[in-house]
Amino acid sequence: MKRTLFTAVAVSGKLPLTLMLLPAGFSTLLGLSVLMGWYTHNVTLIQVQPNFVPMQFNTALGFLLAGIGLGAAAYSQTRLAQFCGGLIAGVGLLTLFEYITGINLWIDELLMKHYVTVKTSNPGRMAPNTALSFTVTGVFLLLHAKRFGSTPRSMVAGLFGSVILALGMVPLFGYLTGVETAYGWGYLTRVAVHTAVGFTFLGIGVIGFTWNTSHREDRGTPRWIPIFAGFSILTVSILLWQALTADDVKNFRDNTQLEAAGYSAIIETAVQARIATLTHLSGLWETGPPSRKHWEMDARLIGKQPGYHAIAWVDPTRRPRWIVTDAEHSNVPVQFQPAQQRLLDSAETTHNTVISPPLRLDDGGIVFLVYAPIFHGKSFDGFILGVFRLKDMIDVILPPQVTSNYTLALFDGPEEIYRRGDDRLLTHLQGVTRIPLPGHTWEMHISPSRTLISRQDSGLPEVVLGLGFVMALLLALSIHFAQGARLNAARVLETNRMLEDEIAVRKQVEIDLENHARSLARSNTELEQFAYVASHDLQEPLRMVISYMQLLEKRYKDKLDQDAGEFIGYAVDGAARMKQLITGLLTYSRAGRQGRTFGPVDMEEVLTSAAGNLQGLIEDANAELTHDPLPRVVGDPTQLLQLLQNLIGNALKFRGESPARVHVSASDQAGKWMFSVRDEGIGISDEFHQRIFALFQRLHDREAYDGTGIGLALCKKIVESHGGRIWLDSEPGQGSTFYFTLSKHMDQHADDEAR
Repeated sequence: MKRTLFTAVAVSGKLPLTLMLLPAGFSTLLGLSVLMGWYTHNVTLIQVQPNFVPMQFNTALGFLLAGIGLGAAAYSQTRLAQFCGGLIAGVGLLTLFEYITGINLWIDELLMKHYVTVKTSNPGRMAPNTALSFTVTGVFLLLHAKRFGSTPRSMVAGLFGSVILALGMVPLFGYLTGVETAYGWGYLTRVAVHTAVGFTFLGIGVIGFTWNTSHREDRGTPRWIPIFAGFSILTVSILLWQALTADDVKNFRDNTQLEAAGYSAIIETAVQARIATLTHLSGLWETGPPSRKHWEMDARLIGKQPGYHAIAWVDPTRRPRWIVTDAEHSNVPVQFQPAQQRLLDSAETTHNTVISPPLRLDDGGIVFLVYAPIFHGKSFDGFILGVFRLKDMIDVILPPQVTSNYTLALFDGPEEIYRRGDDRLLTHLQGVTRIPLPGHTWEMHISPSRTLISRQDSGLPEVVLGLGFVMALLLALSIHFAQGARLNAARVLETNRMLEDEIAVRKQVEIDLENHARSLARSNTELEQFAYVASHDLQEPLRMVISYMQLLEKRYKDKLDQDAGEFIGYAVDGAARMKQLITGLLTYSRAGRQGRTFGPVDMEEVLTSAAGNLQGLIEDANAELTHDPLPRVVGDPTQLLQLLQNLIGNALKFRGESPARVHVSASDQAGKWMFSVRDEGIGISDEFHQRIFALFQRLHDREAYDGTGIGLALCKKIVESHGGRIWLDSEPGQGSTFYFTLSKHMDQHADDEAR
């Protein structure tokens, strides 16, 4: 059977599986209960409280399918999970398409005629954020049936879970805090409270699924948890910021609408009051035409009110007869255009006062005309014409705070006839009201000024967003560091265990090495003792061989032929060389014997003794031996004498054709003295620099240079027994310089010996 992402896997602990199965069961039961409520007309199951938003039938069906799909995923039922995911994603996408395009696809009430439509923009249609949540859930179930790497799978699934969880938690926050914009977008259908709870559980279920299918090395909390936690908090913060911002906009718009209604009432009242005064003037004709003087006196008294431009009596032939104007303006529109003629006809026919559309004067001012018909009994006696300057009237009747707090504009159809305030109208915050007037209607647009917005802006949405970013970062870092600490602790424990094992192994190795060292030391002691005894005991037979061969040569020299004499010479020479080898071996074995004592040694005195022992060789070679001041060191004076004597002797032996020059010096080298013995002899090739320190190694024939091949090996053994090292720097024909190091102090020598 092929493994897919939904293949059941063993996990550490029961928590991840519980986080997956419990939400799946809750979603299934939630969907079934609400579906039952729709079929049984149980309103409590549908909307919880009478004034709450109902869970739509399609939403309940989506929760049922989501719960089944998540449960199928938990038990490796891939096809069932994909089928449920496809249905959920399809319904969610089609609903979003309806909202975006405004096209009704007739899916909202396909299975149920909705009879509860509280805060529902379209009967049966789920909220847009609900449709988005179901789309994400469905796509999650569809995509996670594919086989791809564990890390991308965990990351993608974690992000899906965080989005679903956030889309559920934000509406819950809205219900708890009373912020309606948190569970409703615009004027569209709101999210039901139990819908929000359902998506919160679904998000937890997706997280549990992701945890359940994480890498096996992610024991405890998976490695992607910091990213998920940070993204979840960030998503919730962004959604809350959007909801609080929308709530602020709604509050501004509602307050602005109230202000607009208030200012509209003020303007309407002022205009109606002025119409009433004109109607009063027209009433003077009821008992007969008044005198012009008396009428003008009343007209001037009325014209003192703000906004009056002129008052005139127009006779039945529609010619202005009596005109009273204000002192500042004399431009009175008394020529009636066709549109005004039609208004006059309407006023005469209906016996009602009418208002003309605004007129723009030559000086740029805007006025409107009021026509009050005059009747004496049934006799028509013309009109009382009132001309009002719009700006002067409204500037006086509106309170001063309008300018500082709002931008206000009046429109007559599409034409703007009045504006107060310097800011532009903010469409998303403005309030719009109509001002009904006799025979005409104005429209008022009002929006808050930037000053009012900045003064009343709580800043809460920005604070929530900023805190959300900080909390997301801190939470992600905290979890990351906690995981790192847990991982480091596990590594420390593992390292300690490995160190304990290594210590145990090393202790055993040390015991084995100690036993081996003791065995080796015992063997070396026995070998040295054997070499000493053998070389010492072999001297006696060699002396006898040499003595008797020399005696044979002396007594029978004349009786033996020439060949016999040569043979006796070869035997004597061979025995003599054998004696030299045995003597060298004896010296070499003594250099490594235990029991020697180390103490302060003056190398000046050692060099003087070596030069004395080599005096004859120095004179024969016509050599020059020089030296720099030499220090005191720690060592065995006898062995150090042997060391210098061998090195200087070699320099004299391999001197070449010119007189030998040998120089001995010493330099301070960080706790040690480095000595050098330099000559101008024949030199040594690089390939032999290591070989010459081996036992019985010779670079020249015996006829050219005599020797046993033990001298430099003996030097190496002496230096190493003193805790130092020996090496050389040489080129053929350029001479040689032998270097060796010795300890300065007793404690330094002890450390060198320990090493």
